[in-house]
Amino acid sequence: MNTYQIPSNVPSNLKGQVFDARKLLPTNPKYTWESLKGLRDPKNLTTIALHHDAISKKSSAQYTDIAFAQRIATSHIRSKKNIPGGDPGFPYHLWIRNGVIYVCNDLEAFTYGVSSNNSYTVHICVSGNYAGVDTLEDRDRNALYAAILMVKSMVPTITNIKAHRELDATSCPGYDVEKVREDIQAIETQAATPELNEELDNTANATMAQIFAAYTRFNDVYKIATNPGPNQAEGQRKCLQIADMMVQSGILKQ
Repeated sequence: MNTYQIPSNVPSNLKGQVFDARKLLPTNPKYTWESLKGLRDPKNLTTIALHHDAISKKSSAQYTDIAFAQRIATSHIRSKKNIPGGDPGFPYHLWIRNGVIYVCNDLEAFTYGVSSNNSYTVHICVSGNYAGVDTLEDRDRNALYAAILMVKSMVPTITNIKAHRELDATSCPGYDVEKVREDIQAIETQAATPELNEELDNTANATMAQIFAAYTRFNDVYKIATNPGPNQAEGQRKCLQIADMMVQSGILKQ
């Protein structure tokens, strides 16, 4: 897959810059991802795995985006953690920094993003350390959402968005992935109903826009709360919070 373009039907604030960095990043002189592992069949790609590079913005501020990506790639090539000869190169397919989406590998490339979970995952990384150090900036969040929607438009078989920590024991990516999933679903729902979008764009229907947003978010939380999984308890807690507010407003009886 060589054409990376943000879909035209996404919100205007998500239509950021996509930069192809594949030819600018160093690779292992012994092999590449493609020569080491071969190309994956796109039909087998089902999941986007979300990451951070775990390097604080303060410690990396001196580097330009490309220079910093090159340093990350070099460190993985020198690392003996995965294989004696070092990794083939940059480990993520897409990498986000300063609101820009950098294409770093073909989506079909079998890269080492999550141990034992790389045959079916596309790896998207946001630069920074969000495990209690950095905060996800709006421009990076917008670029992340645009990157997710772009990948989903390119690979229709992708149906899941997972945190690295949901697939392997780690704190990565640090930021709230449940919110990411909820926001992406809301964006996709809105994009699928152009008639409603036209109404919501009308200032006179601002109230309906709020009602629709509330309905969409509660529906998402309800689905999480009623389906067994690692996020069910948090979904149930949020549903009970909403129920308490409804009781206080007289909408729901105790």
